[in-house]
Amino acid sequence: MRFFRTTLPGLLAVTVIAAMPCSAEVLSTNLALTTITPCRLVDTRVNSQRMVASVTRTFDIYGGNLSAQGGSPSGCGIPGFASGVAQVQALAINFVAVSPDANGNLKAWPSDHAIPGSSILNYQKLTPNLNIANELPTSVRQDVAGGDFSVQASSGVDVVADVVGYYSTVPVASPITASMTTSSGGGVMSGKIALASGDNCPSGSLSTYGYATGVTPASEACPSCSAADFTLLSPQSTCTARDLAVKMIGGSGERSLTLLVNGQPTPLSCSASDGSAACNSGSQEVLVPPSSEIAMRIDQAAGGAPLCGVQFGFRCN
Repeated sequence: MRFFRTTLPGLLAVTVIAAMPCSAEVLSTNLALTTITPCRLVDTRVNSQRMVASVTRTFDIYGGNLSAQGGSPSGCGIPGFASGVAQVQALAINFVAVSPDANGNLKAWPSDHAIPGSSILNYQKLTPNLNIANELPTSVRQDVAGGDFSVQASSGVDVVADVVGYYSTVPVASPITASMTTSSGGGVMSGKIALASGDNCPSGSLSTYGYATGVTPASEACPSCSAADFTLLSPQSTCTARDLAVKMIGGSGERSLTLLVNGQPTPLSCSASDGSAACNSGSQEVLVPPSSEIAMRIDQAAGGAPLCGVQFGFRCN
């Protein structure tokens, strides 16, 4: 940011502030934090590894023994690479500057990137000594394991680094949209929703289905069981929704599916219990105004096994 000051005859002094362009490289997005018991990654006081001014050091986050860099001899349990892909994008690290030689700062960055212009911690040489700490997310390299993040100090100082959590990418599922079809019996809305993941979820194909064999969904397994969202839009003309048929895939306990019109629950709903994976809405009917937004609400009783997916269909004509 630049400051300009000018004084004109007969006028007050005016200070004009002009903002300078500022941008930062985005290293990771859509991350979830997993907290862990604080674990020592680095302690340069061990084995006389004190940081030297303007000399870059790299440190590891993986492995069962980090004692060579002053860390835990049993490692910190950070998930490593899987099929060549890093499972962790950043760590929550508490850095401490201990007994500096002079005033200075620390910089930390992923080792496969250039050194940043900004510091993560500023420290001073005080009497008596005062150790300065700062906890922040610290990105780690994503190409290979080892030498995962780099640290540089502007003056001699010991560095202690404790990890308190790690950040991993949150899987983003592709949306699944229900399909609108027509048949001789009138308009039919059918769709699928994939929900949970885990060993309880069967493999196979969950596809949209029609009403060729009536309102009972065909027997199909859920897909890879990754989470998904869905949106349905009603026909452009007024229709009456009825004959909701649902097949629950996986899960246990009470599970229900309810039709929403413009965000409001309707009587078109059905529930399945452990004894039956399929249900229907009976004789209930709901008037759907033109261009309404139709959605599905899934409820599952607490304590049951996760629901894998849902197949559903209903008439609207």
